[in-house]
Amino acid sequence: MAERHAALREAFSRLSPCCQRLLTLLIDEPPVPDPEISARLGIPVDSIGSARSRCLESLRRDPAIAALTSGGTVPREMPGRAVAQ
Repeated sequence: MAERHAALREAFSRLSPCCQRLLTLLIDEPPVPDPEISARLGIPVDSIGSARSRCLESLRRDPAIAALTSGGTVPREMPGRAVAQ
């Protein structure tokens, strides 16, 4: 478990600042409503889902994460958020 946390912290630190802010807001407790995320980050509400997907894909491709997973993939969903279809 500690190895996974360290790999995630390492990969997260290599994300763009925008991705870091977005993912932090998306996992915040209590949940931050999408309109507030939009206002804080200056992105349209309709772009939050696609931006989230790009940021998570960047995490998946990071060598620290890929090394922990069989086949280099991790779950495609974030807990607590619906995945746009």
